[in-house]
Amino acid sequence: NSVRGAYEVSGGSLRFKQMASTLMACLPAVSDVEKRFNSALAASSSYRISGDSLELRDTDGKVRARFAAMHLR
Repeated sequence: NSVRGAYEVSGGSLRFKQMASTLMACLPAVSDVEKRFNSALAASSSYRISGDSLELRDTDGKVRARFAAMHLR
């Protein structure tokens, strides 16, 4: 499935908005990952970049998602 939308960044705050995704059938395990990803985006209110890592955090500062940069050759 694909995901698209908009985001706003102001200082250290981050807000995703107008999110939309396709609803193609997936295996349950894949659907679970997609639901957790979308939930993390919806709950995100700030971010932190450290080295090659991006963390999305909620209003309590809890890390909701962590992404690592991949260096392709």
